[in-house]
Amino acid sequence: MSLSKKKRKKRKPRKGFTRSRKEWEESLATHIGKVVDNLSGKDLADLALVGGLAYLGYYHLKNPVGLLYGPVCLKLATSMNSTAGIAGTLGLVSLGLPFVFSGLAGTTPTRKTDTIDKYREEHGGEEPSEASLTFDPQFSECPEGYFLTRDSFGEVICMPKNPFG
Repeated sequence: MSLSKKKRKKRKPRKGFTRSRKEWEESLATHIGKVVDNLSGKDLADLALVGGLAYLGYYHLKNPVGLLYGPVCLKLATSMNSTAGIAGTLGLVSLGLPFVFSGLAGTTPTRKTDTIDKYREEHGGEEPSEASLTFDPQFSECPEGYFLTRDSFGEVICMPKNPFG
């Protein structure tokens, strides 16, 4: 019995990062084409769901960290661990409740841009100051060291200017 070495398939030398612009464009087009060919309807639905949850998280938290909140809650809610599932479900509920309650009340949650547009309409296009944006008829003013804002449920609340001090 003879021991013969398997012939190795010759590999093309890899280009690495030393490609021309045309080669980069061809490579990118090939990769994008493969991704599009392998996409299914379920993948597109999942992408839309995660994108929508990321937007809701950003909308409610008004912070770029909110972009991660919705997708992480979804991942937790679909995990096999019961504690993580409950935490994820509660997180997803917290994203949806403001819209349920605002729908029952016949309103939509107010954002600062909505307030700015309303102020411009009422004052003939004049740009609002920060003080005029925080005014709400429910409050005459907040205590010293606090400012008016809306929570994720659309309620006007007084928040500390420096929560750590």
